[in-house]
Amino acid sequence: KKSGDSVRVDVLRGRNRQTLVATLAEKEIELPRYFRNLDPEELEKFRITVPDPSQWRARVEALPNCVELQTRIRELETRLKDLEKKLQK
Repeated sequence: KKSGDSVRVDVLRGRNRQTLVATLAEKEIELPRYFRNLDPEELEKFRITVPDPSQWRARVEALPNCVELQTRIRELETRLKDLEKKLQK
């Protein structure tokens, strides 16, 4: 895609799916000072690659339900707090 193209973005919020339309825009960014002094080979280590949409869709569809993950995280946080209290005794 290029600047000015419109893209559809599917957003999952809990169990709700919403489709948004965004217009792409090119934006010039300034590298932090640390990166400015690196040679191109060193800079390449920090390159971010974005998979094509079919790979993203497959990754998202492979994820378990986010609500289940949030519930599990809360359970683990509670257990961790209980263990911290026991260790303090």
